[in-house]
Amino acid sequence: MHDFADGERFYSERELIKKLKVSQPTIRRALLDLAGEGYLVASPRRGFFVRKNTPKKHIGVLTPGYQLTPSLSRVEIMANACRERGIEFHSYYLHPDDSVEDALKMIRNKPADERIILMGLDAGFTRALIEKLKSSGYIYLIVHYVPPDHSGRSVGVDEEAAFNMIFHHLGELGHKRMLFMVSEPVELTATIQRTAILEKQIKAYPDARIVSCETKNWTSSFDATYVKIGEILKQKPWPTAICPLSGAGAWAVLRYCMEHGIKIPRDISLVCYDPLSGTELLPIPLTSLSYSEVELTEAAVDLVWDDEPKSFRKLIMPALTVRASTGPVSE
Repeated sequence: MHDFADGERFYSERELIKKLKVSQPTIRRALLDLAGEGYLVASPRRGFFVRKNTPKKHIGVLTPGYQLTPSLSRVEIMANACRERGIEFHSYYLHPDDSVEDALKMIRNKPADERIILMGLDAGFTRALIEKLKSSGYIYLIVHYVPPDHSGRSVGVDEEAAFNMIFHHLGELGHKRMLFMVSEPVELTATIQRTAILEKQIKAYPDARIVSCETKNWTSSFDATYVKIGEILKQKPWPTAICPLSGAGAWAVLRYCMEHGIKIPRDISLVCYDPLSGTELLPIPLTSLSYSEVELTEAAVDLVWDDEPKSFRKLIMPALTVRASTGPVSE
């Protein structure tokens, strides 16, 4: 680095391979690591440029450790976005017994150097953590779901538009007895926000209803949804369409129906809200309401280090992908 001025273009991959006599993957990884540590700035199609005498920026994400499966892709996208921007990224995974103080102890840098992203935490913990972050001088941003009274920075999905898309799609197919299953723990900020929006919109559909799967925090939403759908389908009349409010919940309903000879979509249409990876590859590909994880996550990375304005709520527009799991009412 001493041979380069600040802002000067660094060696190319080809030059480094020839100079150091190591493989291209090794060189590429080293360049990305240097960018992630703030020594280089990556420029698409132009290469890497030297960064000197610039304070290093850090972003730390606080998220539950139990959500590694659904959240791993988002954390990876966030890490890649930070690396491309010359920001050092830290992932802080919380566990059931961790306190707010434990969370604060994980943060590696002082407030001037590191900004915090909160993702997937329950509502009470989020509120308490926000107060501690504020009193400690940290600037923070919430990804996806925020407490109703929150007035700080956040990036999320336009949930009102999302439910409008589902109601419109199922309505065009003739569905009235629509069942929405709250499959995730009710303590989660995500569940509170999503359910509140749904409760307002469902009033326009008198034959539609909402049920809670009574999922306990830090437990399997798949298992809870599987049990609840079994209870529901022992009663008549059945709903003609079901929409669990999580990908794991939709997989559980599909598993139950397949194991009990209930045909989808002939007997019941199924919509997957916020799908898991691979939903389109299931034996019955699921109609899914989703959004761009890349757009959501990269917006969070860019906005948490944006000093103006101090408070904002950026919404990402979702999209409904229609697949084989929804069809016209058969009765």
